[in-house]
Amino acid sequence: MFFGDMTTSSMPFPSGSTDAALLKEAGQNNDQSWNQLVETYGPFIYQSIRRSGIQSADAADIMQIVLLEVHRSLQSFERQHKGSFRKWLNAVTRNKVIDFCRKRNKLEEITTQQQSDVADSEHKIDQAIPDERQQALVKILQDVKNSVSGKTWQAFEMTEANVETSDQIGRRLGISAAAVRMARRRVLLQIELLYVQHKQKPE
Repeated sequence: MFFGDMTTSSMPFPSGSTDAALLKEAGQNNDQSWNQLVETYGPFIYQSIRRSGIQSADAADIMQIVLLEVHRSLQSFERQHKGSFRKWLNAVTRNKVIDFCRKRNKLEEITTQQQSDVADSEHKIDQAIPDERQQALVKILQDVKNSVSGKTWQAFEMTEANVETSDQIGRRLGISAAAVRMARRRVLLQIELLYVQHKQKPE
């Protein structure tokens, strides 16, 4: 499933009514229709986020989160009248920007001790994960690793290690810092998407 990098495009928000058949097919996991939807609306989402005062790197992350939410919810979306999809998409984008700002402000208020407490809690939660869930996560990671290029996976692993900056990793891999960040986002989105699909499977 393609989520794309629309951060460099200046394409304006599309006018007119969104094709109902396109929305239906995209909601049914038709890759071609989904890609067309992303190419049409991705630039608008990114520019809307940037107009909220979000810096480019964070805007790219939020755009991917918006697209993931749209992909999850498109099947249940009901097109009521002309322009309703664009209004819904605008609302999703606005809500994700608000969520980001709230989380950022909250993180800025956390003290060093609180950060330690959060990390300790996360460690305890990780230890409590059932074996079946651990096995599912291991399989998902392996599936994603097999589906991306070796360099993309290297960039993901190196950024997750949090030892070097994106610039340093990019120089080592022979790619730009932006490509390093995009590789990380692409892998994380695929992991999240596969995990959502796993949870939706009948027991």
